[in-house]
Parts: sequence; structure tokens; C-alpha cells
Amino acid sequence: MMTKRTDRRRVSEVLVVTVGSVAVALAWMLTPRYGPWSCQAVASSICLVVAFYFGSADFTLGWTKGAVLSGALLGGFLAIASWVCAPAAAKIMPEVGNNMRQLYATLNRPPGPVRSLPILVLTVVAEELVWRRVLVTWLHKRLPLFGTVAIATLSYSIPIAASKSPLLVAIAICFGMLFTLQRLIFRTWIAPLVAHLVWAILVLIVHPLV
Repeated sequence: MMTKRTDRRRVSEVLVVTVGSVAVALAWMLTPRYGPWSCQAVASSICLVVAFYFGSADFTLGWTKGAVLSGALLGGFLAIASWVCAPAAAKIMPEVGNNMRQLYATLNRPPGPVRSLPILVLTVVAEELVWRRVLVTWLHKRLPLFGTVAIATLSYSIPIAASKSPLLVAIAICFGMLFTLQRLIFRTWIAPLVAHLVWAILVLIVHPLV
């Protein structure tokens, strides 16, 4: 009985990550036609529904002052680093600047990031739930630290490659690795959730990079 339950749980976790990956990839593929916010709203909703249905979500776990504070500090640091490094990178590599402007042009499509703040929050929650909670928890039980970070980061980056944006993929790799390490250090997905939210709100709404 225990073996069947464990097998069912393993299949459920893999299914949550697989469905999430397909949903995110399709969202980016359909963004040129339907816009980023409607696509992300649908993809994130699918991720959350699947996670809840298979019992992978637990919003009561990990809400500690240390996790929230570390998330806020990391998110703020990443935003400052983005504000400082983005203009310099754009000057050194013009293609980076062009890609950045294209990304913001996409995100500024109606209704825009300010009015789409609930969708932005929903998207971040869905990503952190699927990749930093479900996937990292599953991997960490089976692999050493390096393997967990490597596979979790790769899994997070692959569906984002459907955006065809090298800059977005690079961000996904860097942030995916940092958020996974933060998740493992603080043993809760709330820490990277707060970091991701703080960074996204600061660089997309409060003070855009371009």
C-alpha cells in the first residue's frame, strides 16, 4: 500500500512539472498573437489548478520572518543589480539592448504591467510553486545539491526558451539557479517567491530597465 501511494505521489509531482512546462512554453509561443498577459494568466491558472488537484500546494508552509526577509533582500539586490548592469550591458552589446526593448514592448502591450499586476503575481506564484516547491522537493530527496540545482534550473529555463529571447533565457538560468539555492538554504519556497515578486514588481512596474 505504501509503495503504491509513493508511486502515485511521484507520478503526480512529475505530472505537475510536465503540465507546467508545457503550459509556460505554449504561453510564450502564443504571446505574439494573443499578448503576454492573457497567455500568462491562462498558463499560470493551469499550473495552480494542477498543483492543487494533485495535492502539491501548501501555502501554509514556510512563512517565517527569515524566509520573507531573505526574499525581500535578494529581490531588492537583484533589482539594483539589474538597474546598474542593464544599461552597461546594452552599451557593450547592442543586441542585448535591442532584446531588452523588445521584451518591454511585449510586456507593455495592453493592458500593460501595471493593470496586469494580479496576473504578474499569479505568474510568479505559479512558477515558484511548480519549480521551487514541487520540483526541488522531489529532486532534493533523490539527488545531491549540485544535481538538484542543475536539473531544477534547466527544467525552469527550457519552457522559457519558447519565448525565443536569449536575454530572457539567460535571466531564467541565473535567477533559476539563485532561487533554487535560496529554496534549499531556507528549506521553503516562500523565500524565492518573495524574491521573485520583489524583483519583478521593481523592474517591471516601479522602475523599468528601459
